[in-house]
Amino acid sequence: NEKAVAYRLTPADLNQQIIQERGPMIAELVSGNGIIFHNSTTNQTKEIEAGKYLYIEPGVAFYFSATGKSNIELILFEIK
Repeated sequence: NEKAVAYRLTPADLNQQIIQERGPMIAELVSGNGIIFHNSTTNQTKEIEAGKYLYIEPGVAFYFSATGKSNIELILFEIK
């Protein structure tokens, strides 16, 4: 059984597709800037800065968007 999974997202993966029924998750922006976390459940947004992370509660529906054209690398850690 896998207890944790890591996903690497690049600008091509930020297509505003809603991710749901996952988690809990940690999103960390490794490089770049201008990444916005959109909580589809509460309609709240939060910018993620390079070197910082964001905890995502289990079961939250969300997606990411990029505000700029810079190259980004976002890592998602999912705990199962």
